[in-house]
Amino acid sequence: MKKQIVTLAAVTTMLLLGSGSKASAGLQMKLTDNLGNTVTVTDNGLGDGDTNVGSINFVGAVGPNWNINVVGGTSKPVTGSASMPELDITTLDFSTGAGTLDIQLSDTDFTTASPVNFLASVGGTTSGSVTFNTWVDPGNVALAETTPLTSQGPFSTSPFSGNQSVVTNLGGSPYALTLDATITHAAAGNSSFDANLSGISPPTANCATITAVTGVAITPVTLVGSGGCGGPYTFSATGLPKGLIMSTNGTISGTPNVSGSTTPFNYTVTITDSCGNTGTFNCSITVNAVQPCKASVCGTLFVDCNGDGFLTPGFDFGVTNVPVYLQNSNKVTVATNITDSQGNYCFYNLAAGTYTVCILHPTNCIQTSGTHVNHWLNNNYQQCWIENDGYQHCKGVDGVDCWTASDGCQHWKNSNNQDCWKDKYGYSHTQQCTYVSCDVPKGDCETFTLACGQALTGVNFAYQGTLPKCVVSVAGPSKGVCGQTGSYTCTVKNTGTACFAACQVSVCGKTYSCPALSSGQSCSFSFNYQFQWSDYGNFNCQAAASCTSAYSNSNTSSSCTAKGNCYTSVGW
Repeated sequence: MKKQIVTLAAVTTMLLLGSGSKASAGLQMKLTDNLGNTVTVTDNGLGDGDTNVGSINFVGAVGPNWNINVVGGTSKPVTGSASMPELDITTLDFSTGAGTLDIQLSDTDFTTASPVNFLASVGGTTSGSVTFNTWVDPGNVALAETTPLTSQGPFSTSPFSGNQSVVTNLGGSPYALTLDATITHAAAGNSSFDANLSGISPPTANCATITAVTGVAITPVTLVGSGGCGGPYTFSATGLPKGLIMSTNGTISGTPNVSGSTTPFNYTVTITDSCGNTGTFNCSITVNAVQPCKASVCGTLFVDCNGDGFLTPGFDFGVTNVPVYLQNSNKVTVATNITDSQGNYCFYNLAAGTYTVCILHPTNCIQTSGTHVNHWLNNNYQQCWIENDGYQHCKGVDGVDCWTASDGCQHWKNSNNQDCWKDKYGYSHTQQCTYVSCDVPKGDCETFTLACGQALTGVNFAYQGTLPKCVVSVAGPSKGVCGQTGSYTCTVKNTGTACFAACQVSVCGKTYSCPALSSGQSCSFSFNYQFQWSDYGNFNCQAAASCTSAYSNSNTSSSCTAKGNCYTSVGW
């Protein structure tokens, strides 16, 4: 017995010395029996039968009672990595009598970020009992059993197996891990098993950004898992606001039916990876109270110079300072406004419901068409709407109301408001319209319905002026000399409410034309005049303007005339 012990001691000493090659310097295995005999093998050191870096293979005796047929230990880079640690012991051990053998496998320089999910798995057979323990050392010292991770056993029946997991904050990096297996035989026997310790960061996911309002269904959002040993991932949650749910694929959906609050609702998500590792994290959702409806309505009151009922930019113009009234469904006025410098008005912060907008009828004007609540422009710049006969009607710059009826023919309204068309044989037909057009004037009022949050525009009122009025003026030199030239400027201004299609001006024996003029607009032109002998004395450069209205009806005069004078004292 002494010889064996001495020989073992010599072997043990040689194994401890090693070969000096430490490509994976942290990996080492230590075998100790109950008599105090110890064998320590380092990676690629003396006694290591495996030349691969990250793997130790030992065959031999430990003390007088234990014969190691084979014991293998692996770590990075054979199994795992610095960020995903894994230690594994595979052994087949025989004992010639009663005793205990402790096998430790340890490695250093692991760098997994905290927290780490460790899983210890064991399985095998034994004629005695086997206990497994795992340890971590934040100081990165091999074989240092500082902080316990898992403990399994003793297993005394065959076959046996077990799994144990733990999540821990390491408190430092790099760190060392140790896997410790203790075999106890009451008599000669054998044990064979595989023990594994692996560690990964727990699976996790980013919290989703959710905008929630009480009683309003949210837009579903899905959490995206990462980490652990990979997907597919499954999810569950506790603490979600009532009415919201999370599916197993991580999708949050539903309609929150809790009172709105500025205080977030905190909830906890549990995520499980494909290996069964779990991670938990906390998120929050703020459920806002239902905001009051803030609907609005806007429109324009304008002079409809071309009579098409549509606000034509650059030609039609808004009417300023006209009172506008907003009535509720009971015809009670709930708000007032006046049109701005462009003829526009708006009412804001309105609840959903039916309203009527009315305007104070402009002086010297007639309403020409209904509003544009349900009107639009097509690609041909025609104003279109769905008429009360069920057809789509359109009206161009000529003001003619046209549509295609169910007979496939093109219909139009004549000046007597009759329905006219030609059939496929070319025969003309006329009949009375049996409906009241929604495009006709509506007594300076328009009724509509607002939805919650709706911003309605285009509630316009089109009018034509009935007062054509113009003035013409001439400005020039106060003195002149016969034979010489004087410069004059003539101006024509529309001072009425009607629009002018054109103006003809005669001044100082010359004739000029003005373009179309809306109310308040003017045109000017300059010219030179050579004073004649007959102009000697007090010469009058007189201007006469004749303007034609852009439209005419029984309420509107067709034209206006005006004269202007400019006197020049002409001498020799």
